[in-house]
Amino acid sequence: MSMRLNRFSLSALSALFHRWPRLTRLPLALEITLALLVKIVILTLLWKFFFSDPPAKKMRLPLPQVEQHLLAQNIQPGLLAPAAPQIPKTTDKGSP
Repeated sequence: MSMRLNRFSLSALSALFHRWPRLTRLPLALEITLALLVKIVILTLLWKFFFSDPPAKKMRLPLPQVEQHLLAQNIQPGLLAPAAPQIPKTTDKGSP
């Protein structure tokens, strides 16, 4: 039973590889290395163009000011959304 499954999976796998021929006649290890190098170059260029520099030089803030703002304990009430009105709880079960 297990031999039948292995033969089926190997034939399906070999059919998959025959569908997509290799693009070059280089050794497989060299082809994989070249593909990885191309991907690294593309990712490096994308990072450089989109993430390496801030959008504007004037948008930089001093680090202590940013830390103070992010780690502040007191939050100004105007910055938050208004709180929902509190409904008073009654313990009086007999009143109408």
